[in-house]
Amino acid sequence: MGRKDLLLNETGEEQARKTRDNLSDLDIDLIISSPLIRAKQTAKIINEFKNKPIIYSEEIIERDFGEFEGLNT
Repeated sequence: MGRKDLLLNETGEEQARKTRDNLSDLDIDLIISSPLIRAKQTAKIINEFKNKPIIYSEEIIERDFGEFEGLNT
């Protein structure tokens, strides 16, 4: 998707929930996320049971793919 600021779709939400469940046994102090909407949504889902601070950083924002931005094929 690159820098296209889109919401997570149903598949993305399910993947975030699976990631949350896979990380449940880890001791996490902090979550750092891109400020794009889908990354924020992912961070919030992963953080549902951890309740840790989330930092949104422009420094890790996704790469811009130019004319290929948003393509999924």
